[in-house]
Amino acid sequence: MRLSKAAPKTADINIIRDDIVRLTDRRQQIIDAALDRETAIAAIDTSLDRYEVESANRYSFSIGSLVRPSPNPSVELAKSPDALLAFLVLVGRDKIREVIIDRIDGFYRTNPSMTHEERAKALAEVDRELYQAQAHEEVLARVIERNGHEIIRRADAPPALVLATDAHLQSLVQEAGR
Repeated sequence: MRLSKAAPKTADINIIRDDIVRLTDRRQQIIDAALDRETAIAAIDTSLDRYEVESANRYSFSIGSLVRPSPNPSVELAKSPDALLAFLVLVGRDKIREVIIDRIDGFYRTNPSMTHEERAKALAEVDRELYQAQAHEEVLARVIERNGHEIIRRADAPPALVLATDAHLQSLVQEAGR
C-alpha cells in the first residue's frame, strides 16, 4: 500500500485490527500449549529417579520392633509424607509411572501440545505475521490522517512502528504482500 491520498476507510483498519486480535490470540494459544508427551514423560522419569535416589539415600524403614520381642510389634515405614512417597516409588515405580502416564495420555487426547522447537518456530511465524499486520495498520492510520480524519492508535501499538519512517513501513507492508 502506498502512502498516498487514497481514501481507505475506517472499516479497512478495523479489518487489520481484527487480524491483530486473531494473531495475538493465536500467539497466546501457542504459549499456552502443553509440553509434548515425550518431554512430559521425561519429566516423570526424572522425578521418579529423584524419589528413588532419595529413598535409597535418606530413608529407611525399621523392622527392629518386628524381630525383637515386643508387646507392640510394628513396622515404621516412614516418618514423613516425603519418606512414604520415596518408599512407594522404590517398591512400585513401574506401576506409579504407568498410572501417571495413563493420566497424561487422557490429557493429551483433548489438549494440543508442542515440542520446544515447534513452539519456537510457531511463535516466530506468528510474531512475524503480527508485526507485518501492525505495520499495515500504521500505514492505513497515516493515510486516514493525511485525508483529514482522526484515527486512534491502539494502546499496544509497537512504538517502533508508530515512529517508523513511511519508507520503512512501506517496505514491511510490501514484504508481507498486503
